[in-house]
Amino acid sequence: MAVYALILSILAAAAALGAVWFSPARRAAPPADEWAPLLARRAVVNMHDGTAVDGVLVRRDGALLVLREAVIHDGVSDNPPRADGEVVIDRMQVAYLQFPTT
Repeated sequence: MAVYALILSILAAAAALGAVWFSPARRAAPPADEWAPLLARRAVVNMHDGTAVDGVLVRRDGALLVLREAVIHDGVSDNPPRADGEVVIDRMQVAYLQFPTT
C-alpha cells in the first residue's frame, strides 16, 4: 500500500512539474516590436516597380519604412542620386528587403 502511495505521489509531482515546465507563461514572449532587431542596419528596399533604395533603416511607423543616408537605384543611371534627409517608403510598395552582411 505504501508503495502505491509513493508511486502516486511521484506521478502527481511529475505531472505538476510538467504543467509548470510546459505552461504558456514559461514561453519567451515575442519582442514588443518584431522590427526592432532590423533597425539601425543598412538595408536594400526593393520595390515592385524595379527601383531600390539603399539606406539605414531607422524606424517603422505603421506601414511606413524610414531610411536615412539613402541612395536611390533606378536601374538606369550610372550615378544613383543620394537622397537628402529621410526617405519614407510605404510597405505596400516593397517587394522584398535585403540586409547585407558586409
